[in-house]
Amino acid sequence: MKKHTILKLLNTFLTVLFSFSLTAIFTVAPAAFGFGWPYSSRIGSILAVFSWTIGLAAWAILIAMGVAWAYDKKLHKSIPITGTVIGTLSILPWIPTIIPMLTLTPALILAVRLVRYHLNLTKDDTGCIHG
Repeated sequence: MKKHTILKLLNTFLTVLFSFSLTAIFTVAPAAFGFGWPYSSRIGSILAVFSWTIGLAAWAILIAMGVAWAYDKKLHKSIPITGTVIGTLSILPWIPTIIPMLTLTPALILAVRLVRYHLNLTKDDTGCIHG
């Protein structure tokens, strides 16, 4: 395996692992104890569950885009577009809460760059070392 392929895979998996684990801690833990927005209302709880449900698909698409990028393959344009739509819908309930939004920042930055790459808007400019 080429050095830059390994670095791209590490970039993808470490970014996802970091953002996903911290975000899960800061969103699931409050739900387990029953406090904090969006858990303070019935509609907020429904939105949180909806967010977690579709959010898993967004994470899977992010990983798929990262793996394809590591191997210099472009995915069909519908995949990054679908990921963008469901990813955006999944974070809407969390916008008022600052900590999960901060923990999502690395994944959001990677997602934007990978979407641009897979939609052929840029060459491989995702910031990984080329060798």
